[in-house]
Amino acid sequence: METVKRQGMSARIIKTMGLFGGVQGLVLLCGVVRTKLVALWIGAAGVGLFSIYNSAIDLVVTVAMLGIAASAVRDIAAAPEGMKNLMARAALRWGWVLGAVGAVAIAAMAPVFSRHSFGDDSHAWAFIALAAAVMMNSLTSIRSGIMQGLKEYRRMARASMWGTAAGVALSAPLFYFFRVDSIVPAILIFSAAMLVPTAMAMPRLRSDEPLGWRQTLSLGRGFIILGAYITLSQATSYCVNYLFASWLSTTASVDEVGFYQAGFNLFNRYAGLIFAAIGVEYFPRLSMAADRRRRVEVFVNHESMLILWLILPLTTLFIIAGPLLVRLLYTEAFLPIVPMISVGIIGVTLRGLSWCIAFTILARGDGLLYLVSEVSSALVCLGLNIAGYRLGGLTGLGISYTVWYAVYLAIVAVIYLRRYSLRINRSVWWLTGACLATGSLMALTEIACPALKPLNWAAAAASVVVSGRALRRLWRH
Repeated sequence: METVKRQGMSARIIKTMGLFGGVQGLVLLCGVVRTKLVALWIGAAGVGLFSIYNSAIDLVVTVAMLGIAASAVRDIAAAPEGMKNLMARAALRWGWVLGAVGAVAIAAMAPVFSRHSFGDDSHAWAFIALAAAVMMNSLTSIRSGIMQGLKEYRRMARASMWGTAAGVALSAPLFYFFRVDSIVPAILIFSAAMLVPTAMAMPRLRSDEPLGWRQTLSLGRGFIILGAYITLSQATSYCVNYLFASWLSTTASVDEVGFYQAGFNLFNRYAGLIFAAIGVEYFPRLSMAADRRRRVEVFVNHESMLILWLILPLTTLFIIAGPLLVRLLYTEAFLPIVPMISVGIIGVTLRGLSWCIAFTILARGDGLLYLVSEVSSALVCLGLNIAGYRLGGLTGLGISYTVWYAVYLAIVAVIYLRRYSLRINRSVWWLTGACLATGSLMALTEIACPALKPLNWAAAAASVVVSGRALRRLWRH
């Protein structure tokens, strides 16, 4: 019976990953096309402006929404069947109110954002216009969170697919005709394109019980409290990203911010699509079993092995294909980021394992502990990034990324092993070490001994074969 259950869980995870992996692949492709067009028609300065504007939007949305897009997933998934729709309606109402607060906030603070990012008030009107993007992104995030909590995965996938494709198709002509002046309108169009299909895809939240404002406050109390902790941690993370981008812009140049963001996107955001595809199903499932110790251990160990077997071939392929990826996704002017990618992709292994473990803290609703771990990690990241760039330039930023996730893994592992007295299988640690050793040797060969590159190709091919067999065993057992 246990084998049947384990097999059913593996099959369900991989099927959901396949669904969202396909959608995330389309999202990746559309993102690549958009970045490629910006790099081609506007240049590194355009990529840098996108980074600064989107960092500001993410920061405001994160603070204003109080983390309810994530915390509501937990409460909706764990709620009794008859209460799910009512809980979802309360979350949606909170989303409208908090989104409006965020839009007003960024408009009011536009001069502050402009001066801090660019040294003067010349971009204040751009930040005021981005208030609309804050409102739309807030509504998109809460609606997606509701669908995730209700396990409406196919609806989520369709909305994301159509929204992303429409956003790129509508904004691409602006890049060509208006160049750098198209950045803000393109961001607004993309936000609108994501909101419309998400609103259309969300199921009707029918409930026999009326929902007044007093009950909205009562139902929302749990996910607001946990969300507030998530907000503080995410706001710290976005603030660190924004501060570092601003520091790099003033210390070096906007072009250097563009190079950094291009490399960071490759080994963090694009590789992170795997986590996004799996996490859609993982977080609600872990939340429903949070008070059952043995099931949590099974879920975390199983998810860790799955993630690591997926990351191993990804790491090796990124290292050997770095120059090709840069030429395809950007232009030859971005080739200086190749060493940064080769070193930074190693840290994705550590990110994957820490990601699986950290979800346990959220699933248990331990908001304060989650906040302490995330804020500590963000501050370490800022210090390592500044030191890494001063000592090693863009390559130093790749090294700092890997060291950062080593520190973060140590933090969440102590919480998981000591505070919760949970266990991680020895096989997970062995596979983590194998992934790190393989990536490190290949990166060293790629950077210091390019004549031995054929060995890297052989190692990459072997990793694909071994990982494929391991994933097949997970599916069967």
